Amino acid sequence: MRLIILALATVVAAVGMAQTTTPEPLAPKLQELVDGASKRYPPEVLSVFKDGVQTVKATGIEQSARQVGQGAIDAELAGWDGKNVRLSELWKQGPVVLMWYRGGWCPYCNVQLRAMQHQLSAIEGAGAKLVVLTPELPEKAKQTAEANDLDLVALHDKDNALAKQYGIVFDLPAPIIPMYRDRLKLGSYNGNDKMELPLSATYVIDRNGKITYAYLNADYTKRAEPAEVLAAVQAIAPTTQTAGSGESLLDDYTAAEHPTRQAMRGDWEIKQGIASVKQDDALYKKFKNHGPIMVYPILHRDAAAVVEFKPQGCKTVVFTMDAADGGHAFRVVLRTGAADQPSTIQTYTEKPAGGKAKPIVLSKDVPHLDDGQWQRIEVKVQGERATVSFGGKTFDVQHPRIAQPKKIVKLGFSFGELAIRSFELDQL
Repeated sequence: MRLIILALATVVAAVGMAQTTTPEPLAPKLQELVDGASKRYPPEVLSVFKDGVQTVKATGIEQSARQVGQGAIDAELAGWDGKNVRLSELWKQGPVVLMWYRGGWCPYCNVQLRAMQHQLSAIEGAGAKLVVLTPELPEKAKQTAEANDLDLVALHDKDNALAKQYGIVFDLPAPIIPMYRDRLKLGSYNGNDKMELPLSATYVIDRNGKITYAYLNADYTKRAEPAEVLAAVQAIAPTTQTAGSGESLLDDYTAAEHPTRQAMRGDWEIKQGIASVKQDDALYKKFKNHGPIMVYPILHRDAAAVVEFKPQGCKTVVFTMDAADGGHAFRVVLRTGAADQPSTIQTYTEKPAGGKAKPIVLSKDVPHLDDGQWQRIEVKVQGERATVSFGGKTFDVQHPRIAQPKKIVKLGFSFGELAIRSFELDQL
């Protein structure tokens, strides 16, 4: 099962455990653009755009568009990578965030896209997927993604066909058409001469295909706040399990579907009790040198995990417990004997403002991977202590950062192929 990072997104609520990191507000950044425009453009131009917003509002589009409680509309659309996606197949797996942006020519859209990009690590916990749609041509959408350093493959809503079914398309008011047609060259972005645009709408859709959240605003300088979108996803996320509840995770891969399983970044095959996948080099590059990964969102603090797997030509296999407030709480990085680096046990520093958390190596003595052989890793985490058993050896480590509340357990790898035949986690 391949999950497309249209922004593959998921969110987990830290239930009674810890405060999750609140997304940075988007509104102040948008207001900076508004303030900048007021300095660049003469009053008469600003007045035309302001009147244009009111003209669109007066059409009643915010009220006539698809609303909360109504069914989402299915469609099969292509991304700029040439691959087709059927929306209903995505929301059957978990919540979907459906977000339209007008085009890469729009600075407000670019700011919003970057804001949502920053939430991807937080969003991956509850199985929601952020699906980005745009009327701009695929080659333009790719340029937008590259210019903003986005891990997003926007789907092409050609001629606003799907947006029209959602009722969010409006004709540009006559006074502002010359600006969009002659200065912004809207036609060259969208591949047609239609002077129309979609609202910058955001919807959240549940697994039954029902809309549970809708942000509809005719003012292009206003957008859905990431915090509100995450909260809407949290409210319907079906896979989150409460920390400390004593619930266990067991996946033996005898079933094609599992309520918590998220097989990501590759074309995973679940067959005869084994989950297997071969790294796709194009996906590896797209995900910024990250290979396929098997993810289980489950809130926990103290837990014992056991995973049985077989690497074939892998450079690394990595077992990870992610912290509830973002980042990695505990990690075992297993490498091949041919690697120049040792296999290690790690935790991570607290993420500084505007920076990245750094690994804290707790052990460098872990055995290397045994290529082509079934192996078993056992991890037990209690408070600040952790015990790791692998390759016939056991290691005890300790660090305050290990004690963080956790939201995800997962196994990933780079290069080659990986098979998994059992993934267990028991809360202690």
